[in-house]
Amino acid sequence: MSGKKSASSSSSGAYYWKSTGMSKVANIAFRGGTDVEGNPIYVGRIAHAGDILPGSVIPNKKSASASYAGDQHSKDKFEVLCCNKPCFRWVPSYDGKILPNMVVGGKTNEEESLYVGRVHHRATHTVGKIHPSHKSCYIPFEGKEVMYQRYEALIYKP
Repeated sequence: MSGKKSASSSSSGAYYWKSTGMSKVANIAFRGGTDVEGNPIYVGRIAHAGDILPGSVIPNKKSASASYAGDQHSKDKFEVLCCNKPCFRWVPSYDGKILPNMVVGGKTNEEESLYVGRVHHRATHTVGKIHPSHKSCYIPFEGKEVMYQRYEALIYKP
């Protein structure tokens, strides 16, 4: 996450991760949901404790956060998911299943891939990380890490 544009996880290069500031997120990032106040949530990721963690970016709240070890962690430096054309869809999933063309959003310090997921939680669609070995999707919400075993996985559609 040190450069402006990270290598794409797609074979065609149609999507990529990009470092940016809050003021530009809405113009370039993929929207993943909405918070309780109706603010858009974009798909992002942050670095924390040696991991790259998929999570939520909410420009109206100046928040880029992800969950880790039971808590929500926010950072000033973050990347957002971008796509050159409409190329994603949300697919229901559960128990950490790895589906074809799931979007890799990061990795643990032990090199386990973490995927982009989202859940419907308290009138929101909140973006978080699918952690396959934990058989769960975790989201950052109100300072805590919230776990779900049923969620939606972000799928790249070439």
